[in-house]
Amino acid sequence: MCNRTRNILAAAAVMLLSVVALPVQAKDRNTGVFIFGVSTSFNDSTVYFTEIQQLDSAVVTKRGLFLYGREQYSYQLKEYMQGQNVATPTCLVMFASTRNKIEKMFVKLRRRYQNPKKGLYDLKYIDANAFRFITIRPEK
Repeated sequence: MCNRTRNILAAAAVMLLSVVALPVQAKDRNTGVFIFGVSTSFNDSTVYFTEIQQLDSAVVTKRGLFLYGREQYSYQLKEYMQGQNVATPTCLVMFASTRNKIEKMFVKLRRRYQNPKKGLYDLKYIDANAFRFITIRPEK
């Protein structure tokens, strides 16, 4: 490879790295979202679903792809489940901007656990009066 080709490749690599390294400024915004949680345990065949709840002032990215503090919402559910004597809960949360979208996600996930071909799971539902998600806000 000649020196000129190497220089062109090196310059292209530097330009590419500088573009990739630019900080992405995704503006966050407060908005209402719908959320539900699922808790399972590898030691048990019981799967717990929370009711679909509305959070009035959750923080999501500009495009609505990421919910700020999503892992903290999972920890809220995990702490609740541990308080209910579930030894090793694995929790996840799902969110959407509209009730219709979240209901579709809820039904799809519930069907996955109701499928008799994949094994028998005992589905239980957590009432909204027993557990409610608390909105997570970024620290300023």
